Amino acid sequence: MKILASAVLAAVLTLGGAAANAASVTVGSFTFDNSAYADTSAVAAGSVFNVGNMVGGTLNSVVSGFGSGDVISFGFTDNTLVNGAGFDLLIFEGFSLAENSNLSLTLNGSSIFGTFQESATTASNFTVNIFAYDLSDLGVGAGQSVSGSLFITPTSISTPDIAAIAAIGSVAPVPLPAGLPLLLAGLGAFGIAARRKRKAA
Repeated sequence: MKILASAVLAAVLTLGGAAANAASVTVGSFTFDNSAYADTSAVAAGSVFNVGNMVGGTLNSVVSGFGSGDVISFGFTDNTLVNGAGFDLLIFEGFSLAENSNLSLTLNGSSIFGTFQESATTASNFTVNIFAYDLSDLGVGAGQSVSGSLFITPTSISTPDIAAIAAIGSVAPVPLPAGLPLLLAGLGAFGIAARRKRKAA
């Protein structure tokens, strides 16, 4: 019975550890979880084309026609944006001309501008300019999560080419290992069989 208990513990730890290790991605000097990219986007005002190009982390296509008066809403469904220490949100702008300094981020009526961090080349050989935003500047308390829609809009004639948005201050839920329910069902069956065996003896 001790051997069975040790084997069960080893299996649970192995399944749990495999599920908790998510893939990381590095862009420039920033490394974050691959699930940190925004996965919803929509045109809230104006006429922006290819707004879906900023969803996910392909970093090789951009939103087109994003200009003064246009507004894009975006969000995260597979993680939670949290206000941590330092910058919490990155916006990746495609191509070599950095135009994001005129791009405002709005949450619950408060707006801030990003801080240019660096230009970087992605794994797919696509140049991006990285702008960072701190949720503290929007009045979000330390450790608090963001609920509700976030909005970005250019504030001048510039037309930033948004390639992606990442929540580097995010918390992704730890997924349930696929084999865990099967393992628990098997353990239950072993327990029932052992109990019947003891009653028969």
